[in-house]
Parts: sequence; structure tokens; C-alpha cells
Amino acid sequence: MHDTPSIRSARRLKLWELEHKCHCPIIGVCFDLKRIRQLVAKVMLITPHTSDFEIHVTAVKESGSRNRLSELLQKELEKKFALTLRKFKQARSSAELDALWREALAIHDIAGPLWATLTHPACTPALSQSVYGDIHMLQHQVGAGERADLAALRRLQQENAELLVARNTLQDKLQQLRQQHSQDIATLKQRLAASREETLRQQQNAARLLGELSQLKEFLRIKETPVALSRRAQQAECRYTALRARTAELEQQLEALQKENAQLALALAQRPPAPTSATAELKQSADTLSGRNVLCVGGRISAAQHYRKLVERLGGRFLHHDGGIEENLARLDDSIAAADAVICQAGCISHNAYWRVKELCKRTGKPCLYLKTPGLGTFVRSLEQLTQPVSSPPISYAAEKSAP
Repeated sequence: MHDTPSIRSARRLKLWELEHKCHCPIIGVCFDLKRIRQLVAKVMLITPHTSDFEIHVTAVKESGSRNRLSELLQKELEKKFALTLRKFKQARSSAELDALWREALAIHDIAGPLWATLTHPACTPALSQSVYGDIHMLQHQVGAGERADLAALRRLQQENAELLVARNTLQDKLQQLRQQHSQDIATLKQRLAASREETLRQQQNAARLLGELSQLKEFLRIKETPVALSRRAQQAECRYTALRARTAELEQQLEALQKENAQLALALAQRPPAPTSATAELKQSADTLSGRNVLCVGGRISAAQHYRKLVERLGGRFLHHDGGIEENLARLDDSIAAADAVICQAGCISHNAYWRVKELCKRTGKPCLYLKTPGLGTFVRSLEQLTQPVSSPPISYAAEKSAP
């Protein structure tokens, strides 16, 4: 559309350097009425009765020369449209400047682009006239739009009046419905109170009937027939026989535990005293645990305190995990990680615990003894293997076939 002439100057034009016809659109488009009134009031006396048109004409007239008002307007425009000015500064020709103006015009963002285009060094007279024409026609379109908006406003006002009438009618109906609703709620509350009273009477009757039923059951229990009494006697005799058998079994287990305790007492009596700080050689001897952590997995809970005494007597520290009976099986990993050696009561733990101990000890290289029976004597022999020199690793009392 425009040729690309040489740039008229290396700097942008000031407001008073523009053609006078450009002042009217710049003042009208780039300033709102309140702000232009404030700027004019700074340099001349105006009254509240001064019309917006008089303020506009005064600002346009003063923009034709350099004075206090035109300088204020220039400063305000530069500050207000600083971002737009930086964008339009990238244009190096009239064609590029025209493209930026068309882009702004398409999105109806024209205040900043209008000022940036007319004051740009690449703005030719032809481009200036084109921009002036665009603004002139846009003002006509805005006026036509305002007239259409005014007509639409009148239609909307009429519709609003009709809607107000309809709203008042609906409010009256709503008020009637609220009153009816309140009456219905009062009626329902009365019915609910009556229903609760009836429910209370029914509950009292039910409680009375349950008492009578309980008395009847007690009467029937007392009046049992000889056949029923004989059957109950037979059941009691069967339970007595089962209890006697269980008692005998528990007595046998108690006797076995007493024998194991006697063996433990004998082993403790024959073992030399625990190493003390007085003799450093005893601390390093081959028959002590030398502060090693010994983890016992499984075994009888009642025997755990005896296991602990044996390990501490040999200078070690005792750790225990019940093999997943009560303790969480997931804690077994941390227990094995903290141990230097593991004694696994293979006959007293679950399959999962057994294979978990085996896998973790194999992965970490921890020595592990698998005991087939939970006796104290077997535990003592396992500790003797752990006190052997490191060159002779402990051997399991229970081989792979002893897995639970």
C-alpha cells in the first residue's frame, strides 16, 4: 500500500510537531474525559460547569504549539504507552509500521498504536493520512454502534419492565407456597410427635414381653426332662475327659522344660565366668562372642530370657524376633541387618519366615544356624559353634530338610 521512503528523522515526533488534524483524534482517543480535565486544570482555570467539549477543544488547540499543557500531554502519552512504543520501535520501514497498525486496528486496540504510529520516524504523509482516515471512519462506526446500542437499551428496558411484573407475580406465588409449606411442616411435626409417642409405647410393651419370655425360658430350664439332664451330664463328662488329657500333656511338657532348665543350670555352672576388663586376653579368646550381635529367630517365648543370659554370659548382645507370630515379619530385615550371626529355630517359625531368613543370610553373608528343636541344650551347642574361630564357619544342626 505504501512505498518505503527514507526515514524522515532519526527521532520520533513530539505532539506539537504533528499535523494539526492529528491532534483531535489523539486527544479524543488516547485520553479519557476525566484525565484530560485533570491535565487542563493544572495549567489553566476551569470550573465544574466547563463542558467536556470545551475541555477537548482547548486541549486540541494547545497541542499545536509547545507550551505547558502540550508538554504535560506529551509526557502523559509517553508514560501511558511506553510498552506499545517499544513494540513499534522495531518497525524499520513504512510497510512494517503499517502492518503493526493494521494488526492493532483488527483487534480494536488503537489508542497506544495510534500515538506510536503517528510519531514514528518511518510514518510517511501517506501513512499518516491513512491512519487519520481509519480513525475518522471508526468514529462513524462507533456512533452507529452507539445508536444501535441505544435502541437495544430501550428494548431491554421494556423487557425489564415486563420481567419485573412477572417477578412480582412469581414472588406472590412463592409467598403463598411458603405459607403452605409452613402449614405442612407444622402438620408433619404433630404427626411425628404422635408417632414417637406410639413408638415409645411399643418399646415399653416389647420390654415387658421380653421379660416374660426370659422368665418362661428360666422356668423351662428348671423343668428339664431326665433325658435332657442325662445328655448334659454326658457332655460334661466328655469335656472332663478332654481336660484330663490336656492336663497330662501339659504336665509332660512341664517336665521336659524342667529337664532343660536343669541342663541349662549345669551348663552355666560348668562355663567359666564372663570376660572382664581386667584381662584383655580373655576378651579376644576363641570361646567368647566378643560383643557380637546374636539374633535368635523363633523359639519359645518363655525361654527367650534364658537365651539372653547365655549370649550375654559369652560376651555377646542378644536380639530376638518371634518369626512372625506376633511381631511384624517385615521387621525381620532390619533385625538381620543389625545382627552378626543368626540362630534360626526352624521348627518354631512359619515357612515364610524360614525362607526369608535363609535368603537374607545368604545375600548378606551372615552365618546362620538352623535348629530343628527349640531345646536349651541345642541352643548351647549352637553358641559353642559361634564362638569357634572365624576360619571354621558354624555348621547348621538342621540341614535344608529341617525347613518347616
